Amino acid sequence: MDFLSRLRELPDLETPRLRLRKLTLDDAEAMFDYARQPLVSQYCSWDFHQSIEDTKQFLEFWIGGYGKDVVRDWAVVRKSDGRMIGTGGFARLEPSGGAAEIGYVFHPDAWGQGLATELVKKVVEWGFECDDLHRIIAHCRTENVASARVLEKNGFLREGHLRKAFRKFGVGVDLYGYGLLREDFPGIS
Repeated sequence: MDFLSRLRELPDLETPRLRLRKLTLDDAEAMFDYARQPLVSQYCSWDFHQSIEDTKQFLEFWIGGYGKDVVRDWAVVRKSDGRMIGTGGFARLEPSGGAAEIGYVFHPDAWGQGLATELVKKVVEWGFECDDLHRIIAHCRTENVASARVLEKNGFLREGHLRKAFRKFGVGVDLYGYGLLREDFPGIS
C-alpha cells in the first residue's frame, strides 16, 4: 500500500508508553489545556488558542481531513493515565518526491520525559514501512533545543538553517531543517 493510502486509514499505533489514535471532538479540553499556553505556541507556527471554541474549530477542521488526501495528526495519549497530551504525525507531504514532513506538539507537563522521542521513532517507523516514502523532513525553531534533540536522537541530520523562514507576529522566524533517509534509519531496509 502506498503512503498516501495508509495516511487515509491512519491506524491506531502504540509505543511502550503512548497510544496514537485519531483526534475526536472529545479531545477539545485536553488540547485546549496545552494549546492555550504561550509557552507551547512560541515554538509553533500557530498562535495560542484564546478559547475552547478556537480549539473546537481547529478539531472540526482537522477531523474533517481524515480519510481524505491530506495529512493529519494522531492524538498522543499517555497509557499510564489515558490523558491526551499532544499531537504528532505528518504535517506535509510531497508524494511525487517520496517525502513527508513530521511534526509534533506536547503539553509542557510531558516535556523532558522522552515521550516526543518515542513518538517520532514510531511515526518514522510507520512511515518508512511504505516503499514509496524514502525521506522524512522536520523543521524546528532555532531556539527550540529540546525539539532539535528529539530529531537528532532519531537519526535526523541538520541540513540547513532557514533564515526568516516564516513570519509570526510580524517577526521573521529562523528554522533548522532536518532530514532522515530511509537507509539511515535503524531497522529499516
